[in-house]
Amino acid sequence: MRGRVLELSMAADPLNAIDGGAVGGQQVLVREMVRGLGQRGIGADVVTHDCGGATPRRSSLGPLSRVVRIGNGQGLPQSDADWVVQASRLADEVSEWIAKEGVEYRLIHSHFWISGMVAQEVSRRLGLPWVHSPYKMAKWIHRSGQLLPARRVEIERSLINEVSAVVVAYLEEGELIHADAPRTPLYVIPPAVDSMTFFVRDAGPVLKGLGLTRRPVVYVGRLADGVGLKGVLKAMCQKRLPEEFTLVVVGGRLGEVSGGRARDPEFASLVQALGPHVQLVGPMPHAAVAQYCSAAVAVLAPNQGPTLGMAVIEALASGRPVVGSRVSGVSDWIVPGLDGLLYDADDFSGMLEGCLSLWNHTERARTMGMAGYDKVHRQHSIEFMTEQLLRVYEEVMNDERVKTGVGHGY
Repeated sequence: MRGRVLELSMAADPLNAIDGGAVGGQQVLVREMVRGLGQRGIGADVVTHDCGGATPRRSSLGPLSRVVRIGNGQGLPQSDADWVVQASRLADEVSEWIAKEGVEYRLIHSHFWISGMVAQEVSRRLGLPWVHSPYKMAKWIHRSGQLLPARRVEIERSLINEVSAVVVAYLEEGELIHADAPRTPLYVIPPAVDSMTFFVRDAGPVLKGLGLTRRPVVYVGRLADGVGLKGVLKAMCQKRLPEEFTLVVVGGRLGEVSGGRARDPEFASLVQALGPHVQLVGPMPHAAVAQYCSAAVAVLAPNQGPTLGMAVIEALASGRPVVGSRVSGVSDWIVPGLDGLLYDADDFSGMLEGCLSLWNHTERARTMGMAGYDKVHRQHSIEFMTEQLLRVYEEVMNDERVKTGVGHGY
């Protein structure tokens, strides 16, 4: 493949080191995807929304690639409705930037429905082939008792029916998309992990910094309702825990954790009740997250609905087993008993017992962790993901549409 690719990731800046916002692992996946393309000699510009502050309007993203930030510099829109209103203006800014720079692109790849709205308009204007990665479509992540956001569902259906091809991370989401857009070529390319960042390393520095003598269980992700973390904390409050057992919570959006204290009153109350059994370290750069993953006895993933699953594969890549819920993005990666333990999404007591079991049997945890390590580093490298992505790009640019409407990247 020759030429540059325009990657639109409006809601997730791949170089935002800490705050991943509502899309979490998407920024990690886009960053590694673009760096992988660069290593194969394919240049890419990632256009994202300016989050404000001291962030420069342009940044390098490795060989041949860069991040370009557009928008008013006042931060991200705060609601889906705001994004919908601003989509046309953002498409204008992207088009104006392309004309000013004189860059010629071979293809557009949009990430998440917000970027898809912009890509849809830019693709029409420039006549470029367009690939879309929906990530967490509203219908896919919908939970019983919740209202579906009708406008977003309408937009997402429009995107997947107009786009040249759809790329998803998991087959379950692909089946949902194929039902709504049976004529759109569909590819499943599982996410990959950076083996130069996530690997087995000495736990000593992290344990010393935390004041621990034994490996903790580590949770990486958001603190908001709906991720299952509060459920596990409540289960911990109901059980007599071993004196040295500790859950280390890594993550949260900026400002949610300060000085080891949570801003959310209910969350703060649970943490206070558990005393030394819980430590909040807040959000941190991706490289630092890797050190905490490697220092864990196990990584907790109590997700309550489909997830991109980056924390899960990064835990396995660090040689640590995962104790998690049976939801897409977690269960896809785990073979129960081999490299992790799985429970029903609402079985928080079961997940806690699984964590305690591995904490009490560290040799079993180590064996399971190494099984996951071998699997991820053998089958899910950045190089493999990049190779599959390039095949999709080339087929789309050559208009080699899959006649059945479904293709698989692995």
